[in-house]
Amino acid sequence: MTLKGIIGHKGIEYLPVYVLFKQPIEDFGTFTTVNQELFKLSKAIAKSIKQVEYIESIARTKLSAEKSAIFEAHVEIVKDSVVHDEYRKYLVENKVSAAAAVKKVSGQHIKMFKDMDDEYLSERASDIEDVSDRIIRNALGLHHPTLSEVNHECILVAKDLFPSETPFINSSYIKGIITEEGGLTSHVAIVAKSLNIPILLGVENILEKVQQDQLIIMNSIDGEVIIEPTEKEILGFEKKQKFHREEISSTQKYLYKKSITKDGVEVALECNIGGAKDADEVLDVNADGIGLFRSEFLYIDSQDWPSLEQQKKQYVEVLTKLNPKPVVVRTLDIGGDKQLPYYEFEKEMNPFLGKRAIRLCMSEPHIFETQIKALLLANKHGNLWIMIPMITTLHELQWAKKEIKKHRKSLEAEGHKIKNYKFGIMMETPGAFLNRKLLAEECDFFSIGTNDLIQYTFAADRTNAEVNYLGSPFNYGFLNMLKQIIRCGVDYNIPIAMCGIMASKRENVRLLLGLGLKHFSIPPIDILKIKKFISELDYNEAKKFANKALLIHDDEEIKKFIEENNCV
Repeated sequence: MTLKGIIGHKGIEYLPVYVLFKQPIEDFGTFTTVNQELFKLSKAIAKSIKQVEYIESIARTKLSAEKSAIFEAHVEIVKDSVVHDEYRKYLVENKVSAAAAVKKVSGQHIKMFKDMDDEYLSERASDIEDVSDRIIRNALGLHHPTLSEVNHECILVAKDLFPSETPFINSSYIKGIITEEGGLTSHVAIVAKSLNIPILLGVENILEKVQQDQLIIMNSIDGEVIIEPTEKEILGFEKKQKFHREEISSTQKYLYKKSITKDGVEVALECNIGGAKDADEVLDVNADGIGLFRSEFLYIDSQDWPSLEQQKKQYVEVLTKLNPKPVVVRTLDIGGDKQLPYYEFEKEMNPFLGKRAIRLCMSEPHIFETQIKALLLANKHGNLWIMIPMITTLHELQWAKKEIKKHRKSLEAEGHKIKNYKFGIMMETPGAFLNRKLLAEECDFFSIGTNDLIQYTFAADRTNAEVNYLGSPFNYGFLNMLKQIIRCGVDYNIPIAMCGIMASKRENVRLLLGLGLKHFSIPPIDILKIKKFISELDYNEAKKFANKALLIHDDEEIKKFIEENNCV
């Protein structure tokens, strides 16, 4: 029997299953009196605080600084007095048990994050769910499952793993992880990658199909689980495992090499990060810099607008660690699917087409001012590149540019020495594409955000399965759009990067290189494999390959052509 899943980190293992079963909570207790339930709630919160602080201490010793940072956020969540007051208020007003009050209030917060379109943000709901589940179980006197008891080599199978369970993953014993739920940006996926543990996510009904200690093949190279494998399948596993290990070993030699094609064309490989905690991953793979620092997470992870000092601290950390390599910081990209708990957005019929990103900053200039001043003050080494999202017109770009210059003069008048910076925009709207020549005259660089550019070009919500077929990066018109944007960079002598998902897929690299793209911004984990692949490519041959692809007009035929000719 073969089941399919989402590949979180590649690997292949043939080992017994360890099933982690968590008893679902169905009974949230019966209401007694307000005072008794409030007392029960306070005890549960106090106990949960101690447990989360202990988990944080374990995480600090077992995980890297950037991976353990999430548990600092868990401590903040479990100690949040504002949320505690919401629990109490709901309990008193509705006369429900302590556990039921936590479930209801937390459920509202969890839903808010899960409804966000951004996968990274929607996965942050698991942090709230993790902490609230702990408080609920403590209020009900229920047991917390743990992985610390695993003492033999196995493949861990679970419905999902809360972040608080991941510090107890022992890579000496847990050689693979399979979950029924979770996504590529879930905490367990991130930790598994950092521990070099293969992981498959979203394997439907696997808990119903496997038994404790049953031998299975977990193949997260091809995204499948083989239950009760045949002798032929076991033989195939052994060959594939050997090849995979040799392939991993072969990428390591590229760690300190430049990314250069066979015919001598240099390609910049930079990283996408979500915060200062991710900077060490960029250094670990010796990337050429940071091509996308998503600054919105500073705002989303805060209980109020982050102050100038709070922002500056994070920017300084990243800019200093990466010096002299460039750090591209995208200014606040909030609105649409990305909401803030402390800011009430106006109701809009089409929020993705409404007041978001630069539009929000133009209507609330004090927000933009704080961020810009923090960035300028943090730029102590001169490696800051400021990138403005959601630009559609020259007017928006010129407003942002003028504001930055104004705040620089203000800081200099106060006696601060402000170093020079680069200024650019996200090329992620059809409006920006249509105005590309005017915008290029004002910019030091462009970065193509393919996720939104595809969505807005084809007027198709990428989260809507009914219209997914419209969001193809292999559309003839879209590929020609990319070619023209890249050509614009050549004409105006500015670098053009790509930071969307399209840039990180190995099968797209030859096509993009052939279109003239020489700056890729991708997840740290993909750097070495993409670098190895580029070293095997010939730039002039890639250009011929791209030209052949552009002779095809049908999306599916273009995709088929790329897949069939993906080998070097």
